[in-house]
Amino acid sequence: MYNVAQASVECLYRLGIKRVYGLIGTSILDFIDALYSYRDRIRFITTRHEQVAVSMADAEGRLLESPGVAAVHVGGGFFNSLISVGIAYRDNSPMILIQEA
Repeated sequence: MYNVAQASVECLYRLGIKRVYGLIGTSILDFIDALYSYRDRIRFITTRHEQVAVSMADAEGRLLESPGVAAVHVGGGFFNSLISVGIAYRDNSPMILIQEA
């Protein structure tokens, strides 16, 4: 049986996602664990700040014209990502932001 994190990663895989950018935080450990099962198909790229992770996902979406994916944790991690989310939204950039609570 799938949990939400496993189903999310399976959906990303079926969408053809090759990379996920983000920071490992306690609130997204289930997602990171599920992503580990797909480590040979989806690469997790760790960044030093949530805004950078979202900016990298935004850039990938613009360059490849398929959704870039960023994963951030709740609270400060989510709030740190909002500037880059707003820029991607304003420019209609294909991007997926994952935050688990």
